[in-house]
Amino acid sequence: MSKYEIGNTMKRKVIIAISCFFALIIAVFVFYSGAIFQRGNPLPYVSKMFALNDSNHYVKVFDNEDVYITRSINGGEMIKYIESAYAVTFTEQMGSACIFNSDDKSVVASTEVYWGKYLVWDIEIQ
Repeated sequence: MSKYEIGNTMKRKVIIAISCFFALIIAVFVFYSGAIFQRGNPLPYVSKMFALNDSNHYVKVFDNEDVYITRSINGGEMIKYIESAYAVTFTEQMGSACIFNSDDKSVVASTEVYWGKYLVWDIEIQ
């Protein structure tokens, strides 16, 4: 084989590898776009996922909304936080919503499984 033939073979392999990579990326978006974009733009949620650790069990996703994210296993920590932050007591769970009450207000924390390993908590004060 000449240098010219070896160079063309290497170029073909690189082009095939790059094509396979882009095909894989497109397949992920086609088959998993529902999970990736289930709450709209995933960037705020993904950036907050990296802030979760053993000492930080929940993170507020947006500054102007009561939306938090936790790992699924740390749901109990979020319930404790809601009780202390809003001065309410856990009353009951109805489906995916947790209901908290005090003498003068009710708090409903709706949960949604996000990417299979996380919970997104939408908190509404009534």
